Amino acid sequence: MATKFRNSFWLKTNDFAPQVFLFRNIETGQVIYSQTPHVTKYQINQQFFRPNKENKKPHPRHDIWRPLAIAQFENYQKAIQAYHGLVELRFMRQVSKKEESQSLRKLNDYNRIWCSGQYRPTYTMESTADLSTVIDELNLSDKCKIYWDGLWWRGDSKHWNENIEHIDLERFGRREKFVILDEIREKGLLDFKESNSESDSLQQQQQQQQQQQQQQQQQQQSVSEADQAKIFEITKSLYETMKNKQTDLALALKGKLDEELGGPWHVIVGKSFSSSVSHEKHGFIYFYIDNFAFLFFRTA
Repeated sequence: MATKFRNSFWLKTNDFAPQVFLFRNIETGQVIYSQTPHVTKYQINQQFFRPNKENKKPHPRHDIWRPLAIAQFENYQKAIQAYHGLVELRFMRQVSKKEESQSLRKLNDYNRIWCSGQYRPTYTMESTADLSTVIDELNLSDKCKIYWDGLWWRGDSKHWNENIEHIDLERFGRREKFVILDEIREKGLLDFKESNSESDSLQQQQQQQQQQQQQQQQQQQSVSEADQAKIFEITKSLYETMKNKQTDLALALKGKLDEELGGPWHVIVGKSFSSSVSHEKHGFIYFYIDNFAFLFFRTA
């Protein structure tokens, strides 16, 4: 399952939720990031860039890896962004910003990372801090949930975004680990489907509102037969007195129509008129008197 990077299509097709899994090594304190509830050699090789005596490549034995946290996001794209962000920060701590990262760690008398036997708590603390940083910097806090193997690992709540929901998992042993993780996966899928159904209903409502607005605009822009007859009478009466003044005639017609039929009206008088007027967008009428063409249309 976790033998290579998985895209959103694969995760969705194989019924994986938009989640990122953090597993801690109970012997060394090291942490592995995973898109699925599994730890494999692929992830170890991809996330331990410069192994050394203080940070050896761990073994993929299932009995030494325990869930630290499961971060659940609004959609698969956000989950992939979070996974990439965590791996990138891991690379910076081990390679590009190694000296700066080392200066911030607690060291022992030999200028090495503090440890108790093989266990170094620094790695677990750094991974928890990186998760908080990734969520804040990439704006992933909306509808974000984090399941913790004990809220103690989360640290002080003031270091976390207020929109994140933190959930404390019930205590479980090694045998129940995969059962619990599968339940969290199913919950994540259910939350994702419910969120999608809500967003779909909102989109449908917005589309219906837009259609209603368009229909109202079309009704306002349409010209009834009675209005057409009225326009023809007004045009004919004004044309007899102002046929030699096209500009004045157009302005007079506009003012008369706005007053009697409600506007705003647009009037074009001439022997030809522009074809840029959309027949679908505007309800319009046109007719000829002698050698003059009259075009009328109303906008909302």
